[in-house]
Amino acid sequence: MSSLLLSFDLYSHRHLSLSLSHIYTLMIVKSNVTVHPIVLEDAVDADLLSLLHETTSFFSSKREENEKILVFCNAGVSRSVAVVLAHIVWKKMKERSEDFGGDDIDGAVFVERALRDVREKYPPASPNEGFLEQLELWVNMGCRLVATDETYKLFKHSQLERIRRERGCVDRGAVEEDPEKEMKNNNGAMTGSISQYYSCRKCRRILATSKNVLEHESGTGIDAFSWRQRRRGNDGGATKTSSSSCSSIFVSPITWMMLDQTEENEPVIFQENSGKIHCPKCRSKIGAFAWSGERCNCGAFVAPSFHIQKAKLDAFTVRGANGK
Repeated sequence: MSSLLLSFDLYSHRHLSLSLSHIYTLMIVKSNVTVHPIVLEDAVDADLLSLLHETTSFFSSKREENEKILVFCNAGVSRSVAVVLAHIVWKKMKERSEDFGGDDIDGAVFVERALRDVREKYPPASPNEGFLEQLELWVNMGCRLVATDETYKLFKHSQLERIRRERGCVDRGAVEEDPEKEMKNNNGAMTGSISQYYSCRKCRRILATSKNVLEHESGTGIDAFSWRQRRRGNDGGATKTSSSSCSSIFVSPITWMMLDQTEENEPVIFQENSGKIHCPKCRSKIGAFAWSGERCNCGAFVAPSFHIQKAKLDAFTVRGANGK
């Protein structure tokens, strides 16, 4: 039995569906082929990271069964090569250590070597720069997605404007879960990866945790929130901060923000270009959002921007076995 991994973009999916359905029928009937389609646009800001667990799991399961795998996309040089590279670096790192990942891992080196090996067999291989950068980040996280990794948080944040631009909205799946609800579901305890949480100073309602906060470089303009700059370690000597010099914390959008209502009782946070953020419990104004971005008083610039004023918050440090 053989497997077929398809990669195509969302825009051409409709045009490809007829021809691909013929491929499915012909190959499954005559060759007993397993087909696994992947929807991915060949663009530098397309989200490859969220698909890598799926693709590497597919590779691993089929290789364990000694099956041959054919991977292809429209041109056969970028998307298909990117998922093959992901499997190669995942396998190399797994062979290196069962608990792979860590400070001594250089994602750029792993990806460069894997691409060199692929090009020896297939010279046209040329994933776009965005895919290579995401693969480096993935390797640096140990070939898994780490929700608390600062660079990964910035990457996810950078995807929001793209999603909103393409779809006309941002759905719940792209937004961080409400930390108060998460805590209630965990019997009133914070998860081990959270070192700090923030509550409304007026009503004490939990609004955000350290997992939601986007750290930034003081006074470095738009590069302060660039996941690519963070990935390269290019901070120019700037100080990573949520320091006392900053009057607000910048966060990823959280589900309770989607409930922010106008007088007409309609959600506005992802429909309007900018507006106010209110506490979901006491309705006090605590911050603002702007899809075009805002500048922190320290000089850093973030886009899109969701900030909460520190004067409206109380911050608490999580202590204990899993806290810091």
